[in-house]
Amino acid sequence: MSWLRPLFWIAVAGFSAADARAPSMARAGLSFPGGGPVPLTLHGITYWARLQPLDNVKGDIVVVDLIVTRGRVDHGHNLLEPKGHWHGIQPFDFGGRDLAHGIDPSVYGADRVFRIGGDRLRVHVRSAIVDQGKSDPALKRLDLELAIDSVGSGARR
Repeated sequence: MSWLRPLFWIAVAGFSAADARAPSMARAGLSFPGGGPVPLTLHGITYWARLQPLDNVKGDIVVVDLIVTRGRVDHGHNLLEPKGHWHGIQPFDFGGRDLAHGIDPSVYGADRVFRIGGDRLRVHVRSAIVDQGKSDPALKRLDLELAIDSVGSGARR
């Protein structure tokens, strides 16, 4: 009967055996150009992350937005957008002008954190290549590392 003791404590704590096996973090890499949507599945919820390039009138990619949705990859509201009225550069924006002098001195730096309900998405900018150009700096390459975990988990904040 001693084998029942661990199961009892799991039941008392309100966790099921499935919860004990569920991953506590999901990770993925995402790159521009060419990085397709990537799934991040945590406690039965699948978030889809993708990069959306925005160009200027000359066709240069000047900003790449990180879009995170639930459900279908190409539908739904970007869960990273703040509520209400907002303007200016946002943490989910990766702009050529902002990254032109390096990742660390950019407005939001190399690491950005977002809250999505009870989950926390951490984004690390691994690398960015910017072509200074004659007018607007254009993003040529962007590599991100994404990690999502539950805010209540023991993960570092």
